[in-house]
Amino acid sequence: MIRSLFLERTVLLAAILAVGVVILLFRWANRRDRASVRALWIGLSLLVLVPGVSVLVVTDREQIRAACDQLARAVDEGDLGAIREALAPEFAAASLDRAAFLERVEQALTRFRVDQPRTWGFEIAIDSSGEAVAAFFASAQIRAAEGVWDRLPTKWKLGMRREEPRWLVTRIESLPVVRHGQMQEAGA
Repeated sequence: MIRSLFLERTVLLAAILAVGVVILLFRWANRRDRASVRALWIGLSLLVLVPGVSVLVVTDREQIRAACDQLARAVDEGDLGAIREALAPEFAAASLDRAAFLERVEQALTRFRVDQPRTWGFEIAIDSSGEAVAAFFASAQIRAAEGVWDRLPTKWKLGMRREEPRWLVTRIESLPVVRHGQMQEAGA
């Protein structure tokens, strides 16, 4: 939680530090002693330095999210080469190996045009062995000869492995999306 606050939630951290500086400012206004001035300067320094450091440090979670966003852009651009580079050599999806999966993706990108993909709602779990699972929602406009589906929502679960300096996808799974007001069947 604290690591997440310091490194991934820069705006929230800056707001908390700003509240602290305002409190120190009121303390200084009431006391006007050396300790209050020193505390105020330390607070102002932290207000500038800590968010600055958090912007410079890129966490594993941020790298995983960026990898997922890059994969979405590659689908948007129909860039099979970038999709291939994002997949680990041992990649598997359902009953497909890497080569069969890439063939299916190529067929899908030929038949469908994916525009303006958007990802959100990331849940990322990272273990100490350098593997992670990222689950997230995505939507895009899908165009095909049969018609257009606007902002089609999907949910994905990706297994990932760190291979410095990036994260590679080892598996991918499409998850069911429950829309607002829709009941999920028992056992599903």
